[in-house]
Amino acid sequence: MKNSLKPSSFFILIILLFTCSCGSDDDSSASNKIIVKNLVTNFDENPTLNASIGTIQATSNYTLSFSISSQTPAGALKINPSTGELSVADTAVFDFETNQIINAVISISDKNDSASAIVTININDLDDTISVENLVTNFDENPITDAVIATIQATSTKTLSFTISSQTPDGALKINPSTGELSVADPVIFDFETNPIISASISIIDAIDTASATATINLNNLDDIASFLTTSQADYLAATDGTWIIIEEAEYNVLANKLNAVTKVATSDDDYIAYETSNLNSRTSFTAANNDDLTMPSGSYVFALKTNNHAVSTTNKVKQSSTSVSDGFIDLGNPLPANEVDTTNYFVLKGSNSPTTDLGYLGIHANNSLKYKNITERNVVTGPGDVNTLPNSANQVVLYQGLSTTQKQW
Repeated sequence: MKNSLKPSSFFILIILLFTCSCGSDDDSSASNKIIVKNLVTNFDENPTLNASIGTIQATSNYTLSFSISSQTPAGALKINPSTGELSVADTAVFDFETNQIINAVISISDKNDSASAIVTININDLDDTISVENLVTNFDENPITDAVIATIQATSTKTLSFTISSQTPDGALKINPSTGELSVADPVIFDFETNPIISASISIIDAIDTASATATINLNNLDDIASFLTTSQADYLAATDGTWIIIEEAEYNVLANKLNAVTKVATSDDDYIAYETSNLNSRTSFTAANNDDLTMPSGSYVFALKTNNHAVSTTNKVKQSSTSVSDGFIDLGNPLPANEVDTTNYFVLKGSNSPTTDLGYLGIHANNSLKYKNITERNVVTGPGDVNTLPNSANQVVLYQGLSTTQKQW
């Protein structure tokens, strides 16, 4: 019997083939879908820019592309278009007190399909209190302007700003508003004898908080003479107490202006404007003291001298008396070093330690001539040789001058 396919059987076969074909297409379409997970995470407030938050989890048979469709607040986030990594775009938005939750909708696509994911970022509340330490430090007196003293130590999760609320003495300090670095604003104030302690109240603020710190600066007591000497500083530091050291005119003037409570003794600066060669005990040894009102207060220390010599000497001496202008003189330090002739010589005394006990008078002993001025209304008392009593007098002013102070600043 010959086999043949009946029409009804053929029709059934066609239907079965069509059904199988349709089932295969549906399975292929399902396998090409983008599979994505929503992101829910916790994240600390006050992050750094570009800090990584998390990555959108998505899979596909094809290369994926990521973008932010929307976000609240706007501008908070950015996303890597290739990897789906989310990171911080605006650090200011990540503030728990302002935004406890940051949301976004992420669009994911490949060449055939697209999907979306929801991002929920719960912001962790951190301690925003400013942490600050009071400052107590020691600092040398006689600094230069802008010398750095110390830095106020303060921390916060936000950017800090520093200001000086008050200070004593006023105008002593300045502060870097960004770093909290304290420095010298007025070096004159940094004088141990006048202001042994400098204090200040510092205000520290950030975006939401304020704090304060106290700064206490204890000044170190230095040898002020050494601090203000320049050319002669090394010689001064190397000398022993009681030694007179030759210094420059400029250094002498700085000492006169910078040290506290300075008195110019024996002559005024005007006395040096014009002078003559002295024949006062010429070429012989004598002691002299100008008898004028240019005396020293009680408790004064002589620390510098200028003289004008008509001859070289290595045995000249400085003398002082707390008794009278003509009696009670004692040597002050060692003999003066060799002087230059016919010019003003300047000296400083290392370690002056003999204050006057009453109104003080300054005298000088010379082995050769000192220069002088003839002034009728002025008077100098003298004595022959290296003596303590001066019985003679003349209407003259001998050209020597001392610097004294009632504050021992060395």
